Amino acid sequence: MAQNDGRREVVKDPLAVSGREVSPERSLSLSGVRAPRPGSTSGAGSTAAQMSSAFDTLQSTFSNYVEDKKDDWIAEGKLAYMSGKTEADLLKNGNRFTHQGFLQLKVQDDVNRWYMQEAADIDAANSRMSPDEYQGYVASKRAAYLDTIEDPYAKKIAVAAFEQHAPALVKSQFVKNNEYEREQRINQFGETLRSLSQTSPVKSVVDENGPLKLAPKPVLPVMQSTKRDRDIGIRTILGEAANQGSTGMSAVAHVLRNRAVDGRWPKSIAGVALQDKQFSAWNSGAGGNGLVYKYGPGSAMYEKAGKVYDAVMSGRHVDPTGGATHYYSPRGMEALVGSGAQTNRLPNWLRSESARGGGVTKIGGHIFAGKARLPKSTRKLIELPEGVNDLNTVAQDEGVSVTGVKETGAANELQEYVFGTSNLNDSDKATALSSAMASDLAAGDDTLFRDAGGVSALIRLGASPKEINKVRRAEAAYQKKQLDQYDSAFEAWRADLIERASNGEDIDALRVEIEQKVEQGKLDDNEAQSLARNAANKARIAGSDSNLDGNVDYLTEIGGLYQQIKTGDLGFEDAAEQAKDIASRYGATEKETNNLIGRIHSIDQQRQDALRRDAEKAYKKHRANEKAKGDVDAAISRGYGLNTLSGSIDTVNNAGQKDSVSKKQYGVHAIKTKHMNAWREKQESGEVEKSEAIAGALRDTFKELQNHQVVDEQTQSQLVGSLTGNILTKDGSLTEDALQAYDTWQILRNTPEITKGYLSKTVGDDYVRGLLETAYILDSGNMTGGEALRKAHEIMNDELRDPDDRLSKDVVWRRKLDKGVNSILSGKDDTPWWQYVFGIDTPDTEVAQMERQKGRAMTYVQNRAEAYHLQNPNMDAKVSLNLALDDLENNATVVAGNVLVTSSGSLAEDMGIGQFGSDAPDEAITDFITKYGADIWPDEFDNHKEGWLDFAGRAALNFSPDATVRRDAPVYMSYNQDTGILTVDLYKDHETGELLGMPRHLDVKAIGQEYYDDKTEPSAWDDMWNSVFSLARPDNE
Repeated sequence: MAQNDGRREVVKDPLAVSGREVSPERSLSLSGVRAPRPGSTSGAGSTAAQMSSAFDTLQSTFSNYVEDKKDDWIAEGKLAYMSGKTEADLLKNGNRFTHQGFLQLKVQDDVNRWYMQEAADIDAANSRMSPDEYQGYVASKRAAYLDTIEDPYAKKIAVAAFEQHAPALVKSQFVKNNEYEREQRINQFGETLRSLSQTSPVKSVVDENGPLKLAPKPVLPVMQSTKRDRDIGIRTILGEAANQGSTGMSAVAHVLRNRAVDGRWPKSIAGVALQDKQFSAWNSGAGGNGLVYKYGPGSAMYEKAGKVYDAVMSGRHVDPTGGATHYYSPRGMEALVGSGAQTNRLPNWLRSESARGGGVTKIGGHIFAGKARLPKSTRKLIELPEGVNDLNTVAQDEGVSVTGVKETGAANELQEYVFGTSNLNDSDKATALSSAMASDLAAGDDTLFRDAGGVSALIRLGASPKEINKVRRAEAAYQKKQLDQYDSAFEAWRADLIERASNGEDIDALRVEIEQKVEQGKLDDNEAQSLARNAANKARIAGSDSNLDGNVDYLTEIGGLYQQIKTGDLGFEDAAEQAKDIASRYGATEKETNNLIGRIHSIDQQRQDALRRDAEKAYKKHRANEKAKGDVDAAISRGYGLNTLSGSIDTVNNAGQKDSVSKKQYGVHAIKTKHMNAWREKQESGEVEKSEAIAGALRDTFKELQNHQVVDEQTQSQLVGSLTGNILTKDGSLTEDALQAYDTWQILRNTPEITKGYLSKTVGDDYVRGLLETAYILDSGNMTGGEALRKAHEIMNDELRDPDDRLSKDVVWRRKLDKGVNSILSGKDDTPWWQYVFGIDTPDTEVAQMERQKGRAMTYVQNRAEAYHLQNPNMDAKVSLNLALDDLENNATVVAGNVLVTSSGSLAEDMGIGQFGSDAPDEAITDFITKYGADIWPDEFDNHKEGWLDFAGRAALNFSPDATVRRDAPVYMSYNQDTGILTVDLYKDHETGELLGMPRHLDVKAIGQEYYDDKTEPSAWDDMWNSVFSLARPDNE
């Protein structure tokens, strides 16, 4: 079957040969026709005539046949096109009539498709062509297509199709082009507006001295008022819109101004304001509020309204009312109707004045209407009398002053462009202006909105309700965003203030800044509205909200009322009356309105109190922080005492973030920084190589840290983190961190001044200590440091140890341990055990005592070594012994030849005298026994203190604070760390070690406290030097 292509099935040519039939002879059949007899020669002409007639008849018959079949064949051609046959297929079996039918549909179809595509292109792109240009374009398309058609009849059909569609296209394009050009003009108009709003020389900006945005020079005639005009005008503004913020007050001020220049009203602000029953605030009956008499010069609200009044009269504030001369409060009207004071809900003038102004404009809680009738020339406005520069010098008739025009204003370029452009009608201008306003407001810029005149400009242009609502929504979103930004700015200022207090800025100056901020906030509309919004949110969360919590006008008035309460301009009774009035106008209850004001006050006070409290707290914390740093600096200067410091210090880490570290670690960091900087300078000067500088900084740092008996937690963390777990890479080599950790430990291990006990504290982790000691022993042989560490890791982590071999290995371990202990006890390398363990020299008089202590000491060592062996059976006995000896050094204190062992911490820490160095317990306890021995053992002490220096003699020998004197030890001591009790007994026979049997139990904290008091009490020399320095100190210090 032939391809269909969406058309109907192919209809065969009735003259085509069937595949199942013999091809018919299409020539005329002559069978059965008798041949004419030959005539005589004389009859030849007659015969020819007869033959011609026969052929004519035949031709006529055939023509009639073709004529009868032509329509069918044309129909067949059309059906062939519809069924999807190609033109080439049709020509094989068809005739010229089927071809003609085929072409008729094809050209019509081609032209129709072209029309549809062109119609679509008009919307997409061709609407931008001018109508003439588009007509030429269509003509060129027509000609190009017709050139492709050879068949005259098909061409005629194509021409007809073009003639049918082309006018419709041209007409449609004309309409679309007009729409396009209109949209272009609208868009261009809008872009020009947005640009002009930013570049205009009279662009409104924030006034530093007032609450409104003002142009840098007048854009309206400058009005000059008398003092009475100004006073009456300010009181009118407050009476009408005190609760509506600066924007609401400025709108009322513009109405006063607009009436004063309109011949229908008095020629002064005072005359306009006091006209009977015009401004209800002056009414003595319904609608009057008495606020016009509540405020006066000097009060905060009066001065604020005065700035609004002055700004409006200066001509530098764009009129947001659009020249309105009337306004009313819908809520107020409803309240008056509800109270029975009147029956009309709308003012009588509303229809006529709305028509005059082109509509109404809502600003705050008021609806504004009307249009001031200005003189034809602003120069013909009321002028000052000749030779007069100040109206206050002109006499007033019956107390009514004359408001003069001091000078004409400059052109408001934005408004001139809006209303003066002639290439757009007002409707299109309104479309462009509303879109531009909404776009700029959404971007956080209200310049165009304000300087064009706000919604009143749209109303003057006859904008649609949809366009006006779009701008109102954008304005509401802008105002919300402004409040959010105000809250954010306040929080940023608060955070900065606290930060400055934390950094030690003068607290008195900060207190002044806080009070200035609080004072400024009293008249800030943003603060009032922010407080009202926050209070409403809290009320909603608490479940006590009403349907008014989202009413912007209601919250604005509540915030405005609180503003007056906060400034002290309204007393309790007046505030309550105002709250009642607001509640009645907005359909709220007095209770919920008063509750909302109470919440505002509570939020405001809490914020102020928190601000003051946080600043004081931050400053005190700074002082405490500085004192803590001073404690650390003092300990570092002394050379001991970091280990006794408690508490933390606020600082900034390497990432620039605030951090808190212990005083100890702060001191550790200071010591590390000191030595690293010193050795870095040596390296930079070329004195030492980098590796030597690193080693030198490590040695000096940890020697000083050892004196303070504190551990660098950072180094400890790095050592443990680098050497626990798998310390090998995939290829079996040591990680770089592990190598660096071992190198660091080796430097410290090979520093003679750093004891092994302190080094074990620095490492901390028992497994890592064992790993390092094992590596160190292996490193002493033929292995390199890296090989030794890798081998030690294998030994310490051998999980395939044969359990059956454990007993024999434990026996070997025990023998090695006993051998090591006996070697120490017997005086390894001719070194007494106590000197080997503690690194101290002992006077001959204490040798016997130290020998008696070795049993206690070695029992501790063996127990600790056993513990290490149980933790890691693969640990070599020598390593276990070294670790145990390090623990003894760390946890034991030698006092008068007695080895006192603690399980955690140190005896010095238990006594509270760790800041005085490791020898402090020995000195404190022996001093105590020297001083009070006769009281402790009244009859025995003097008889058994052989070799013991009396207190006075020892003090004389210790004139130098750094001197160390060893004494004979006639006492035996033991210490119970759990109770903090030191048990002391005298030797009856010092040589044999027999005790007297009179043990005394002493509280080590009490001994430590006395020692501390003695050390910190100024000496006679200190008193003398302090006296000298105080005499030399200036009086003002």
